[in-house]
Amino acid sequence: MIRVPSQYARSLDLRCCWSVFEHSAVSCRQISSSVEMKRMVGVKSCGFIDISVQVLNEVAHVCVRKLKMSWEEIAEFLDIVRSFCKIVPLTVEVHDRARLIAERYRLSFYDSCIVAAAVIAGCRTLYSEDMNHGQMLEDSLVIKNPFSYV
Repeated sequence: MIRVPSQYARSLDLRCCWSVFEHSAVSCRQISSSVEMKRMVGVKSCGFIDISVQVLNEVAHVCVRKLKMSWEEIAEFLDIVRSFCKIVPLTVEVHDRARLIAERYRLSFYDSCIVAAAVIAGCRTLYSEDMNHGQMLEDSLVIKNPFSYV
């Protein structure tokens, strides 16, 4: 089992999209086991989750740089994530849409890749503490901060 030190738990921000009845997205923090992660994102009662390859890349980067995890530990952790998430590939379509989104909304290109993947996957809500809470993107995707009490 991979345990993430509590001082770094906030660094693992998985911006995920799930698709059950309504399309939505969730930001996960403090991930220490597959059971705990599934409980946090509501997989037991809510169904399947889609995340983009960009999210996997960012998580791997944080695990190496901030958490000092070995590649074996990272592989184990990402296997847990992939065991209950559908991965939205980083395609030319996602890339092209991300360029337009970055220009239109002045988002970073990396955040735009996540937004583009969510839009293409049909999500209606993207939970992120890093983007503007309440912002509507592409006439179909609303940004929500799951840690905001507003």
